[in-house]
Amino acid sequence: EVSGSGASRCFQILAKDEIALENTGLVATCSIVLDKFSDEIKKNLYLISVLENEEVYFTPGNITGNRKMQVVEVEPGTYNVSLIVSDTSLPENLQNKTENWKCGVQDPITEIYTTVPFSLTIKSCKAGKGILKSEEVGCEVCPKNTFSSQSQCEACPDKEVSGSGASRCFQILAKDEIALENTGLVATCSIVLDKFSDEIKKNLYLISVLENEE
Repeated sequence: EVSGSGASRCFQILAKDEIALENTGLVATCSIVLDKFSDEIKKNLYLISVLENEEVYFTPGNITGNRKMQVVEVEPGTYNVSLIVSDTSLPENLQNKTENWKCGVQDPITEIYTTVPFSLTIKSCKAGKGILKSEEVGCEVCPKNTFSSQSQCEACPDKEVSGSGASRCFQILAKDEIALENTGLVATCSIVLDKFSDEIKKNLYLISVLENEE
């Protein structure tokens, strides 16, 4: 449990840092656990934004814009306080942005605030890269047969393939051919139902593989 200086009691406040991918919604939740004064505490819960060492106190009634606050009593005396982020888009010159917050409760007797800090990091990766594990901040190249256009590596749809670091997947049909000596042969592969035909038409290749050299 923790307390602010001059508090009449202590509180158990649980909060952790969160990572959000660009263009995805996020809920960051802190909890005030098993509080014995639930009636007084429910109306004294705050989310505090820390920007350049200036603190701004929010309640569900005064937070505006693309940040919302929600308080839910999950059991008598235990509250989840959620920061709901509806827009995580970043300017082109930023790959990540960290917001510093505090989860706080005001002592109903002394009016002293007890707070626990947490952060929100909004992460943007270039096409073909993504965050492969939720607990990692770094962008990594998406592996073969996955793609990324908005910071998250995803598996290719059924019957489609991709190389590592791809921004999208393709359906490519190719089969082995047999030619008789002194006869003409046409071996054909197909790129099927491509949505970006104008760009793709000038980027089609046949690659000869000889002794592992392409």
